[in-house]
Amino acid sequence: MLELQAPPATASVYVNTEIARLILTDDRSGEFTATKSALAEAAYYLSDPIAPDERARLLTTAERSGEERRADAEDELAAGALGLLSEAADELDRLVRGPSANSEIRIARKAVSRAICELARHVGIATDRLRADSPHPGRLAALRPGHRERR
Repeated sequence: MLELQAPPATASVYVNTEIARLILTDDRSGEFTATKSALAEAAYYLSDPIAPDERARLLTTAERSGEERRADAEDELAAGALGLLSEAADELDRLVRGPSANSEIRIARKAVSRAICELARHVGIATDRLRADSPHPGRLAALRPGHRERR
């Protein structure tokens, strides 16, 4: 009997984090160095429960999506990455409160929050209420993919 396994709870957050990291890959100015470091840390911990074959498949998905978005201007790249990370932060908040919460998810949550703060600063969004232990920036909702189309 073939046993189907559900993807790990961190799979969608891992994909969004990798897409955001890949979007910022071409930065030559060094402005996104801290952001990319935080994203790499988050991706590392989020990928921990994902089987290697599944991780490769998810990374391929993220790479395709990241390539499509990298044609945008730098500020649009930052805003796009910020929107993806805002979604990831919401999902991580849910996971941290759920039965699958563990130290890797908490570490990833803090890393995603650091990346959000760095990107928010880059695009000029006030970050006085964003803290490393609270990655739930409600005012970033307008940057989420699909939100702009609904206006």
